[in-house]
Amino acid sequence: MNSIDIVSIVTVAFLGSIGHCIGMCGGIIVAYS
Repeated sequence: MNSIDIVSIVTVAFLGSIGHCIGMCGGIIVAYS
């Protein structure tokens, strides 16, 4: 595995976790606002 594969995996995981947090926290914030 080369560095490009590692960077791609880390980037996808990072964006996925942010998207999941926004999806979950965003719904909670909207529900209580």
